[in-house]
Formats: sequence, C-alpha cells, structure tokens
Amino acid sequence: MRYWVIIILFNFLLACETNKSPTKIAAEPIIALQPLGTFPESTAVALADSLQQALNCSIILLPARPLPKQAYYKQRQRYRADTLIKLAAIQSDTLSYRTVVYLTVKDVSHSNEQHHDFGIFGLGYQPGNGAVASTFRLRKHINSRLFKVVIHEIGHNAGLPHCTTSNCYMRDAHGKMIQDSLVAFCNACKRKLVHLRK
Repeated sequence: MRYWVIIILFNFLLACETNKSPTKIAAEPIIALQPLGTFPESTAVALADSLQQALNCSIILLPARPLPKQAYYKQRQRYRADTLIKLAAIQSDTLSYRTVVYLTVKDVSHSNEQHHDFGIFGLGYQPGNGAVASTFRLRKHINSRLFKVVIHEIGHNAGLPHCTTSNCYMRDAHGKMIQDSLVAFCNACKRKLVHLRK
C-alpha cells in the first residue's frame, strides 16, 4: 500500500512516453496538501491543480492548521522542517492519506553534514509519507517553483534519491535556486520508479 504514489508516478511517466492518458489508480485521496499558518489558499489551490494534472491522482486540500510552536527554532527565527513534519502529523488527521505535504510561507531548515541549521526549500522522507515545502525562499514564479519543490519531495517519499541530471525534478538544489531549469523526471529516475514498484 505504501507504494501507491510510486505506481501513480510511474503511470504518469509512462503516459508521457506513449502519449496515452495515464490510468487513475484509485478514487480515494492519495496526496493531501496541508497548509500551515497563513499559507495563501490561492497558492494551495494552484498547487493542487498542477499536481492533479501531472500525477493524475486524487489530491485533497485540507483546511489550514496552525504552525506547531514546538518546531520554531528561535535562534534562527525559522522552523525545523523535520520537526514540522512530525508535529503537524500528530496535530492533523492524516492517517488516511498516503502522502501529506505540509505547506508554509515561513523559512524552514534542517541539519546536514556541514551545517546544524541549513535553510531549505523543502524536505521529504525517503521513502516516507510526509514532506514539507516552503515558499519563503522562492521569491517569484511562486506557483511554478513550489510545484517543482513539492514533486521533488513526493519523489523522495516514493523512494527516489537525488539525481545529478541537470533538468531532473530530483536534482539536489544545494540551497540554490534551480527550480526554473527542472522540466521532468529523467530516464534514470523513471527506471528507478519502475524498479521500486516491483
């Protein structure tokens, strides 16, 4: 059951290659978008529409919920992405969804090998069923860039690692604004999705 997102992604990719309509896998919601705090409803709706068109799966937009105060990192005045995912999942009724993407306008961060608190666009567990995406660093072309951040994190949830192909959705941003150059999943990532669904 946890591989439904992989199956949906695969069918979308297969349809792109064959110019056939992808098959809808299930009528139940697969991806839930959970706005946190003052996330704009119009941005969330545009994201839901873009994901629906790209993945041809059920998308549900949940009512906005407050940002979990426990995730706030006072020293840097931003929110810890991993803590946001964990705490928001506790606060929200998200158990019935395969993947939940938490959306915020606030700055988010996480720890990596070089930095204890590194500012990021988004974070997704690999594999997993939770991700967070922030518009804080996107500056302009918000809807397009947010879509690419979110589909990247959904890819992680489906089990995909980072990719070195320059225009692949799974390319690691390394904190840089690369979203405008991303166009699709590369062939290698498509093959990995096929492998992961077996």
